[in-house]
Order: sequence, then structure tokens, then C-alpha cells
Amino acid sequence: MNTSKQINIMVILIFLLLVVLGAYTLFDPTREQDAKAVQTDLLAQRGASLFATNCRPCHGDIGQGRVGPALNRPELRDPAKLNQNQAFVGDTIACGRVGTLMPTWGAAHGGPLDDEQIRDLVALITIDPNDAWNTYVRPLSEEANKLSTPLPVSDLLKGSVTGSQDSVCGQKVSTGAAGAAPPATPGAPSTSLNETTTDNKFSATDFTVPASQSVTLALSNQGNAIHNWHVTDATDSAGKNITTGDNGTIGGQNANVTFTITQTGTYHYQCDFHPTEMLGTLFVLGPGGALPSATAAAGASATAAATPSTTAGGTGIATATPASGGATATATRTP
Repeated sequence: MNTSKQINIMVILIFLLLVVLGAYTLFDPTREQDAKAVQTDLLAQRGASLFATNCRPCHGDIGQGRVGPALNRPELRDPAKLNQNQAFVGDTIACGRVGTLMPTWGAAHGGPLDDEQIRDLVALITIDPNDAWNTYVRPLSEEANKLSTPLPVSDLLKGSVTGSQDSVCGQKVSTGAAGAAPPATPGAPSTSLNETTTDNKFSATDFTVPASQSVTLALSNQGNAIHNWHVTDATDSAGKNITTGDNGTIGGQNANVTFTITQTGTYHYQCDFHPTEMLGTLFVLGPGGALPSATAAAGASATAAATPSTTAGGTGIATATPASGGATATATRTP
């Protein structure tokens, strides 16, 4: 073979090599994206199994929210905030949230999940590939419910509040349900009250109402978590609570409670789902705007009656009948 032919062959081989390298360069990003998508989908599948096993009792069968906030929601999947959302969700799973029922799941902090398992759940919540909530989580939750029905919300609320005993991941230790409401003084009495809840805050931390008059409080939950409004130290004559609902109100819904308290004094209200963060003071004034010389002592009679009623589906009506001569109150929970 002469030199000219050798040179030609080498040129052709180099040209072919360049073509192959060029094609690979053009194809590689797509190949990388496809591989990443497959890996993300696998993470979400594993996360779905973990969610159905561990998370569905508090967050709902497909992450729609129950005791805990909804996790299947668009803002947690915002691509523009992916890194921020993944850090927040990962930290919440690993460390829990002090003052709530969200426990510590990270093995590094005494929980049952390792870093890879937390990563799986984060991928499910913040990316949701292949409509994972419906494709993977829903059937797994349905199968899990056949084996073990989640506890009622009222039972779940009896669980331990995270941080009630010690600090978690540097989060402030919870003071428990007996936390203090912000300082307040009585204002002008009103029989129409409006309260807006967010995560986790009351818009109003004190109200002033007249004694022996019917008062209506309208609650609007603009957060993602479940919230309610509950007067903790005044009950009806049958011993029932003055509350917008023991099961709370999910995000985006409203609830009402109408009540009458005959005993003047200073009372307290809270969100039962976040009792260390959402607290307030209820002043009940007598004629002329007077409070008693001392706050009603524990066990003092605050005669009020509450009749909760849930209008969703027309079910859940209960009536509390006051003792003869007692004051009457009704509570209506509106979905």
C-alpha cells in the first residue's frame, strides 16, 4: 500500500471518528435525561411504598392531607424552587416539626428511615414523576387500608407532640399544650367574630364578647394543615366543648361555631392540632364591659351549650341539651 492510500484511509477513519463523536455528543444529553427520568421514577416508586406504609394515616391516602398537611400539592413541585423545596421536605421528614404531631423520621435523630429512604420520599413529594401519587401511591394505600385502617383523627391527636421532651435538630423545645397566649387586654365586645388560620398561626389572638349573648365565630382555614378553634376552659352544660370541630377543618374550607357563655371571665382558645403555636385569649364581659375581680377559677361554672353539626353530605348532627335554665349555644361546622 502506497503512502497516498494510507493517508486517505487515515483521513477517512478520522472523519468517521469525528462523525461518531459528534453523534454521541448530540445524543448524550438526551440519554442522560432519560436515565435521570428512569432513576427519579424509581425513587418515587420506592417513596410510594414508604408513604403508604408510614405516612398515609396522617397525610391521607394520596397525600391530600388529614391530620398533617397535604403533600400532594403544586407548590411543593415548583421546578423553580426545587432545591429549596427538597431541602425543606427532607429536613421536615428527618427532624419532624416541634410543636406538632410530625415525628422525627431520620435515623440520625433516632427515627426509622435512612438517608436513601428520605431521598425516595422527597422525590415523590417534590417531583411526582409519572403522576406517582395516582400511579404508585393510590394502589399501595388501597392495599394497605385492607390490612390496617388508619386510626380516627381523634385518636391520632392523642399522640405525642414532637419536642415535648427534648430539642430536635436544634428546633426549640415545645412547651406543651399549656403554652401562653400572646398578651392581650379586653376590647369592645362583639357577637360576630372572624378568625383566619394559616400554618401555623391565628389571625386574631384575642377576642372580647358579651356574657349571656349568642356569639358566632367564623373560621376560614387558608393554610394547608388541618386547624380548628377550641375554647379550652369553658364547656357546655353537658360537658361538651365549644369548638369549630374536633376533627378540624382542612385547608381551603370554612367552619362556624355559635355559643353563649354566661360567666364573665378570661378564657383561652387554641388550635388542637397545633396547641403550642396557635393560642389566644377570650374575654367575656358583663354589663358595662366589666370583668370579675379575678379570672374565673378552674372548675368555675361557665354555662355554655354547643351543638356541632356537619353539613357535608348532611350527616353528623349532634345536640347538647343544657340543664334547666341553662344558656344555649349552637355550633355549626360548615365544610
